[in-house]
Amino acid sequence: MWVWLCVALVTLLFGYAFLTSGRPQIYYVNKRGEQQKVPFLSPPIFSTPLVILRAIFVKETQFERFQIFLRTKKLAHKAGVVNFFGKIFLITWDPELCSEVFVKPNDNWQKLTQDFSQLITDLIQESVVSVEGAQWRKQRAILKPSFSYQTLRNLLPGFQQISITLCEQLEQQVTATGHFEPYTFMSHTTLDALGKCGFGMNFDALHGHMSEVYCAYEGILTAFANPLYFSNWFRRLPIAANRRLQQSMNNFWKWARITVHQQLQEMEANPDRPPNLLDLMIQSHFTENPELSEVELLQNIFLFFLAGHETTSGTLTFVLDMLARHPDVQERCREEVNSLFMLGEEPSYEKTKKLTYLSWVIKETMRMRPLVNAISRVAMQDTVVADYHIPKGTVVSCAIGNLQYDPDTWEDPDTFKPERWEGLNRSAPYFMPFGAGTRICLGMNFANLEMRVVLVNLLQRYKFEPVHDLTFQRSITLRPRDGYLLKLVRI
Repeated sequence: MWVWLCVALVTLLFGYAFLTSGRPQIYYVNKRGEQQKVPFLSPPIFSTPLVILRAIFVKETQFERFQIFLRTKKLAHKAGVVNFFGKIFLITWDPELCSEVFVKPNDNWQKLTQDFSQLITDLIQESVVSVEGAQWRKQRAILKPSFSYQTLRNLLPGFQQISITLCEQLEQQVTATGHFEPYTFMSHTTLDALGKCGFGMNFDALHGHMSEVYCAYEGILTAFANPLYFSNWFRRLPIAANRRLQQSMNNFWKWARITVHQQLQEMEANPDRPPNLLDLMIQSHFTENPELSEVELLQNIFLFFLAGHETTSGTLTFVLDMLARHPDVQERCREEVNSLFMLGEEPSYEKTKKLTYLSWVIKETMRMRPLVNAISRVAMQDTVVADYHIPKGTVVSCAIGNLQYDPDTWEDPDTFKPERWEGLNRSAPYFMPFGAGTRICLGMNFANLEMRVVLVNLLQRYKFEPVHDLTFQRSITLRPRDGYLLKLVRI
């Protein structure tokens, strides 16, 4: 039965690709004034099935596909075209093109959400990451105070408390072998940090609570990472996977609505408490003339649930992996930490800024393990950018991982070298783990401060050693495969 289902699926995909395989006129004008077509990364009739089938059956992650396939493919320019369910993508790591499209504000481009995926529409279409123009400026103005300098200073005690809880749980749960799953612990840590420091709530994930909403969230992410869900017809099929997705979404929105009303009651009972991110969103919704609609409120909660812990937990996991595989780097980080902090001391904001070498390690990890491998914009009209002639409706997708591995920018890019950052000022488009331009991630400083506090506490108490090679799983962000372990050695 499975064989026939696979044959039917392959036939449908190839048939669909054939019907949507028109070649757009995307070309590049070289210095001699000659037009050169930007090549398809595979023949257009095969583009969709290759991308989809490899993602589903081979289960290559975006990171592996782009890093291994695109960087080794001999292209005349740092760009290629893919036909994805009839949508034409110009995938590029050309710095000039990426700078013009993603770094500089330009009304010729909009976020890739509308008319593309109903799943994206249902989850983040009305959130600050997706909206445009006046709606985006309104939402950003509401959310920005939660990430101010003074607010971040006030969050330090919360980050420290959660880091201590993490260390206590490691002591209790790590087996006699000393092996532990870093991604699980980092995921629970960053969830608790988001709850306490972002939403003013106690998720208590490190103690194994919050299972229902976390299961709902993971159920949504499972679908989000599946390329088939970028085709709206697939989501309409009466199959078990779609029923599970709908149940997960229902459970998450139910939790979000209950949470909003609980927080509203607490705000009314204690009006003098310092406002957090969720408070500011609630205040903007429950007014006589609401600035945020219910959809905007709920989708921003999902967005910060996603962005507030998914990328941070992944980065922390990969930092620990890099430290385990480079003991000299790990020891230098530990020496820097011990020179600034006593064991158990609550870090001050000023001292965390002095963690120069540790910040290099975090940056180098984000360069080599980009959690979000690509960002995309849609051309609103026919346009010419950096000598590329791009038709209206084309999606320009910046392959962040390729930019951060580009040997034209980075010396010896495949080698982990934190020292490269000494005196080096690399910004977008060459290095943009948090995005770029006016749309750069609001929570960038929140995440960087949280990671430093967590790593200070871990490095003071433990050494980390590798157990096996790191491999990746398919997800909305870069993640290690389930079962990935490190060895924990108490100091």
